[in-house]
Amino acid sequence: VLGNDEVAELGRAFNSMAEALERNERARRSMVSDVAHELRTPLTSIRVQIEAVQDGVMTPDAKWIASIAEDAAALAHLVDDLQQLSLADAGVLRLELAGVTVAGIVERALNGLGAEGITITVDVPEHLTIRADARRLVQVLRNLVVNALAFASSSIVITAASVEGKVEIHVADDGPGVP
Repeated sequence: VLGNDEVAELGRAFNSMAEALERNERARRSMVSDVAHELRTPLTSIRVQIEAVQDGVMTPDAKWIASIAEDAAALAHLVDDLQQLSLADAGVLRLELAGVTVAGIVERALNGLGAEGITITVDVPEHLTIRADARRLVQVLRNLVVNALAFASSSIVITAASVEGKVEIHVADDGPGVP
């Protein structure tokens, strides 16, 4: 758009609007992809656990039921999060912050996960605590571990340490890595 008259100003405004619409469309596509990924993780965990019981590989005990219940609760929370999407868009996402142990978060994230031939090693100090939204942190860590399980050759290592007043949690596998 050249010039400074009203037609040029209208052209610039139109171009600006078109760029904003394109950015919003990219964000919407990204969000749909993210939501599908977030829903797929607990659904896959539930399906795998049920198939293991059906195949006689696992026995449904109290721990198994607790794991299924946690995955179902994670799904319910994801649906709640979708209903609160307008709050997230406005930058006001509801967090339930509390002091939690990192070891407890890792244990919850690993509950019911595993794959034949994959060793999961956890090196997390028992009393390392953080202030966080435990449910969302479990969700993030579980997604990382599920992704690591998909690509690991034989091992996954989960570590956590206090670094400069913050806590770093690492999930590493011996797979091909992410480009």
